[in-house]
Amino acid sequence: MKDKYEEMNRREYGRLYDYIPFADPAKAGELNAERNRLLERLAGKIELGFGGTKGDCANLSNGCRLCGEGLWSCLFINGECNARCFYCPAPQDEPYPPGTNSVTFNSPDEYVAYLREFGFKGVSISGGEPLLTPERTLSYISAVRREFPEMYIWMYTNGILLTKERAEELRDAGLDELRFDIGATSYSLDNLKKAVGVIPVVTVEIPSVPEEKDTIKERMRELAKLGVNHLNLHQLRLTPHNAEKLLRRDYTYAEEERVVVIESEITALELMLFSIEEGLGLPVNYCSFPYKNRYQGLAARKRSAGYMLREYEEITENGYIRLIRLDADPETLKRTAENADDPEEFLIAPDGLSLYAHPELLRGVSLNDAELNISYYSARQLQSVSYKHPFRTIPLSDEKNVVIERFQVTREFKANGREFADFVLGRTDKLPDELRELEIFEKTPKGLLEY
Repeated sequence: MKDKYEEMNRREYGRLYDYIPFADPAKAGELNAERNRLLERLAGKIELGFGGTKGDCANLSNGCRLCGEGLWSCLFINGECNARCFYCPAPQDEPYPPGTNSVTFNSPDEYVAYLREFGFKGVSISGGEPLLTPERTLSYISAVRREFPEMYIWMYTNGILLTKERAEELRDAGLDELRFDIGATSYSLDNLKKAVGVIPVVTVEIPSVPEEKDTIKERMRELAKLGVNHLNLHQLRLTPHNAEKLLRRDYTYAEEERVVVIESEITALELMLFSIEEGLGLPVNYCSFPYKNRYQGLAARKRSAGYMLREYEEITENGYIRLIRLDADPETLKRTAENADDPEEFLIAPDGLSLYAHPELLRGVSLNDAELNISYYSARQLQSVSYKHPFRTIPLSDEKNVVIERFQVTREFKANGREFADFVLGRTDKLPDELRELEIFEKTPKGLLEY
């Protein structure tokens, strides 16, 4: 996987890759030891969830709970921002239309139809900065609230344009929670105070910036006194957009699923411990990069995969579509199907050259000695048909469709039926070395990143 990560990151960062100060073994060992010490001190004081990637899961906001359950839609209401945070992972300088998952919406009614089709229970409004387009933002919140009285709705803001009157408008439109990135305003709480007592839930959501640790601690004391409901901390991630600014700082980077700042995670754990030991009563949620990368991605894959699943396929724990194929001559295929416990659990392809095995056969004995050919597919939402892969069009209204596209994500694997079934059914947690590559498609990885 290390080779795979390097190849992937070299493609993303180009010439910048050679200038990234990745942790050497000695530094990585030192930082790992520090993180482990903090986790030991937090043990029993917080509830780690989602494979050990997120905590404190005993004190999450309703929005964070819905995110974890995969029932959350994030609507990017525009693409412009009036702050210039050094850590921002993407450009925020284009006036994009409202959209999510590569799908854009021309009206609140189209978005409401989208929410209904996919069964969401929570909606967040993000940007850019939503208060740069206040009438648009309010119209979408109001439309969602009218159609879904029980929907949990929250919004992200840097707070620069917030007034008491605007906070009241957001509340009256149906907003349940307002999340402030106070890092965008040098950790000022002036505008945040205008929302406290107006919006039902007020949250601070910021990246964990190592050099700002002492300032954040002071603000945590103030937030607790103000009655702020939650503090969400994120791990800094290096992207091609913010690399020029981040690489000027004295950070150490880990090359795993993506390039992240190690000290940012350690700072987040220190701040969690600080809140507990000081008895602040301020719930702190560390939303690690592995959580976002693994579990938000998992939710998106599962949401779309069901639309593209065939009767003889299965959606894996990690949200991929698994196809099991046996190769043989036509006569052997027919005999195999006839001798199966349930012939209906096989499907012979029209060309007569392939036999597809229903996943339930893994739970029996029919495939134990067979050689399996295993493929994995994923599904995603698109604005329009790409004509590169099989697709399905989902009508939302007379004017609006969403396209679900299915595509293969890896090579075909050959596996022994018994060994593979034991892994899928949890009788073993490891596959032979030659098949370790497919574990990521079956199981969601556990734990924080290895440094």
